[in-house]
Amino acid sequence: MEREPDRRGAGGIGGAEGALPTLRDFMDRIMKIFPIVKRKEIQAHGHHRIKRRLLDIYDRMRRAIDTGEPYQTLLDPPPGHPSVAHPESTRPEWARRGEPQP
Repeated sequence: MEREPDRRGAGGIGGAEGALPTLRDFMDRIMKIFPIVKRKEIQAHGHHRIKRRLLDIYDRMRRAIDTGEPYQTLLDPPPGHPSVAHPESTRPEWARRGEPQP
């Protein structure tokens, strides 16, 4: 099975001059949309914690794709197997429709 490359054509993401060359660059740019979050995190923690965490997760997923090794989630506890989920009949209506919790 062929893996999707990290680049999107010669022009990068968007295909235009000055476009972002990789998906990682795109993620980095998206994080700049939230300057208030960035400022507050730097004040509280000395660095942009969410951005660092998201880029770290991206790098881990990219490495897993490139090497063929299984990705190990950083979620604690890890997601449960569907076989151990609560029966659908016990879930609230919004959860049965797949909607976010109100």
